[in-house]
Amino acid sequence: MVEEDPVVGSHVGRQRRGGSSGESDGLSARGRVWLVEKMTMQPRSAIVQKSILMTNSGPAPTTAAEWQEYLGTLPQAGDVVDAEELIAANLGGLSNAFCVRCTHGDRWVLKRFLKDASCQNVFNDQTVARVAHAFGAPIPAASVVRVSEEFIERHHASLGRDRLGQPRDSGHYHGSRLLEAYGDVAAVGEELAALNRSRAAKLCILYGWTHAADHQRSVTWHSGLVWSLDHNLFLTKGGELWTPELLRVRAPAGIDSWAYARFRLQPQDLDAAMPSLCAVTPEDVARAIRASPDEWGVTLEFQAAVADFLWRRRDDILQRWRAGSLEEGMYVSKWST
Repeated sequence: MVEEDPVVGSHVGRQRRGGSSGESDGLSARGRVWLVEKMTMQPRSAIVQKSILMTNSGPAPTTAAEWQEYLGTLPQAGDVVDAEELIAANLGGLSNAFCVRCTHGDRWVLKRFLKDASCQNVFNDQTVARVAHAFGAPIPAASVVRVSEEFIERHHASLGRDRLGQPRDSGHYHGSRLLEAYGDVAAVGEELAALNRSRAAKLCILYGWTHAADHQRSVTWHSGLVWSLDHNLFLTKGGELWTPELLRVRAPAGIDSWAYARFRLQPQDLDAAMPSLCAVTPEDVARAIRASPDEWGVTLEFQAAVADFLWRRRDDILQRWRAGSLEEGMYVSKWST
């Protein structure tokens, strides 16, 4: 029996390509688990071939223009929750995040860092977290959290200012579900590496797939399980703002060298994770991208560029795996050690 991760949660609300908002794509959480297990027993070539069509929705868009047309059929910012109570303010980091209790009692760490009048940073965070969920990588659940003017007024003195020196304002924030106790992974011993082998293999693939310009490694002290936090510098190169042109000329994707070495991964660990990457559908990518609200200023053209970028890089990694050359095409980020 496969149990749902209480922090990652399940990916909900999918629909067929071009369908109405209430129409399911027929790939439930249980169906996805069955599909991955069935694919694991097949040869690599068969798995990659079958990944071309994963649902009844047809093949994936093949150009940014096709992605833009597809994305335009989907609603935006679906699962929005409301901030109700301030738990902790001024948590530091690039965005000087704060923690709130939201609808249904869930606690979320919120950020909305503006850079050159762009909210690409929080868009990156939201998108990477959601494609990671579809892939089954260990990243806390993400949501869009609505912060009202009344909430800001009630907690004005405690909230202070953001890292740009501006007062906090109302609107939609990126939310990451709170992990109660964690610390940076400074060194990984044999026991910790063995415990996290399957989780680390998926991070190794995810970091290369989504072009990590920074590695955020955290491990929960109470369980020794590795989690990845804070992905605002993914999709970028050295933390720069990306453009459709920059995404188009990125080198082909490979697995991430840092995670591969740090967790002492072996080819068979990646073999076990690859069917989960195959099971990621165009709907998963599209819905991850459309989760960000218009307020964040990432236009449909830019969203389509990210969708095309992610789908191409997914195929890059699958084709390397199919050819048995994953270790020859490792991705090395600027901060890899």
